[in-house]
Amino acid sequence: MPIVRPPPRSSSGARASSRRAATIAGARSPVNGPLPSLIDGLVCECRGPMITAINPTGRTLLGYGRGSPVGEPFAAFVNGAAGVRLARSLESLATGRQPKQLTLINRKGEQFAVAVRAVQLNRAGAGIARILISAQPTHEARSDGSRGDERLRVLFDSLIYGVMAVDHAGVVRVANKAAMTLFGLTTERLIGLPVIQLLPDWNSKTKGRAAVALGSVQDVSAVKADGTRFRAEIVTTAAEGLLFAVTVRDARARLAAERAGRSYADHLAHEVEVRTAEIHTLSKQNQRILEAASDGIVAVALDGSIQSANRAAADMLNRDVTGLIGMPLDRAFVFGSGTAVGMPGRPAPIRAQLWTGPFHIALESRLARSDGESFDAEYTISPITESRETRGYVVTFRDITARKRAEAEVLLSAAVFEHSPEGLLVADAKGRVTKTNPAFRRITGYEPADVIGKPMNDALFADSKVSPTVLDPLRTMTQTEWEQWSKNKTGKRYAARINVSVVRDADGQVQQYAAIISDITQRKLDEEKILYQANYDQLTGLANRTLFLDRLTRLVVESKRAKTNVGLMFIDLDGFKAIN
Repeated sequence: MPIVRPPPRSSSGARASSRRAATIAGARSPVNGPLPSLIDGLVCECRGPMITAINPTGRTLLGYGRGSPVGEPFAAFVNGAAGVRLARSLESLATGRQPKQLTLINRKGEQFAVAVRAVQLNRAGAGIARILISAQPTHEARSDGSRGDERLRVLFDSLIYGVMAVDHAGVVRVANKAAMTLFGLTTERLIGLPVIQLLPDWNSKTKGRAAVALGSVQDVSAVKADGTRFRAEIVTTAAEGLLFAVTVRDARARLAAERAGRSYADHLAHEVEVRTAEIHTLSKQNQRILEAASDGIVAVALDGSIQSANRAAADMLNRDVTGLIGMPLDRAFVFGSGTAVGMPGRPAPIRAQLWTGPFHIALESRLARSDGESFDAEYTISPITESRETRGYVVTFRDITARKRAEAEVLLSAAVFEHSPEGLLVADAKGRVTKTNPAFRRITGYEPADVIGKPMNDALFADSKVSPTVLDPLRTMTQTEWEQWSKNKTGKRYAARINVSVVRDADGQVQQYAAIISDITQRKLDEEKILYQANYDQLTGLANRTLFLDRLTRLVVESKRAKTNVGLMFIDLDGFKAIN
């Protein structure tokens, strides 16, 4: 909408507007940041009795160095009866046109006279009074008040929002720099312009009066000098006489922020919905994982009662899942048979360990099922923490009965291996020796360091006339056995019966070899002695009839096979019987 200039007003109206310039500060709420330091004297803003903002000069006058009197009552710095009166209310400072003469006293005890001018920033009776105070030491104050007006004008122009004084006819009489910038007008073009050309909604219903509610924040349409429209936020208050103070703020950034906020809120709501669905899905997945777990998992509250349990936990304890919920831990976990005397049936110490620990460490115990059967269990306690506070516990346990039985068998096998009277040798799939027992060292004389890592054949066939081909049957069979004479590490001959077995996996691949070496030296010597006694005469050492018949039988068989003849001579020795 084009800007139309009204006819010029009288000079008396302009002078009246100038006199009211100090009042325009009432249309502005907070000052942007600290009060301007370029204003001499004390300038402060008070909310009720308390100082809420003050300029640097004011802090210095009141005796503050790096500190600030913000938060202190203004009346505390007023000397005499005036201080007592102002302690009740500061609104009296904003009445009348003439400056108030007061004596201030600072923190150092120094007193000085000041001329005080004040304006009320909000409408009288509209909640807690907000007062803007300017106090000038009397030696700096001018009798005509022109310097005070100048200082308030500087403060007026420092406001970040546009502020305009509008008369009863709806014509702009005074405006600050922010208002001029907002509407794109100079002082000459803005002063005297009907406010309806800038704010079409301001006077749309009642001629000469604002259609908006006094003191309330309204979003209205505003027009720049070039006709550009924008949304503005205005606050209209009744000022001195027939003036209205109109505070104008460009609402486009706020509206954009609100739209962005709504968009973000919608996006956030969507994200929350998506994440909630994901959490719900994850919860179901976690529940399925818990149900599929082979370990028993129970969640325990701080009071020691079971809050949840999976199927594996119920099965191991021979209970229903629903029956475990709410059951005290002491009832669910009790000692089983095989524990110390007097312990079966008593509560396992799991509940006490909730508070004492240890945590995240596997512990073992023998527990009882509800049907009286017992099983070996391994359990771990883990605290559930949130914001460094323990909210509960998770007890994970598993049945290790089979493992304990296997461990016992391993221990037994190890004991048998170490204490067996037979020499034992173990080799890997490639035939390299991995382990020997003490009996092997006793029989062969070789220490583990002599044979471990070396080929098994070197240990089995040391100084032996037996060929390693005796191991060939292991290609198709699981074991083979033979006897041989060998020499031990010291060179002493010994006889051994050797049994070698092969261990294969499910696919038939060789995993290990195991050799059992029995010392049969004495048996071999005994057999040779018996054989000698059976075939030789003990007195003469000559072959006897048994050996003669054995050799004759062999020769007859060999002659028949070779189709040859055998000659036999019978020699009679006279008188030999007397010797034999």
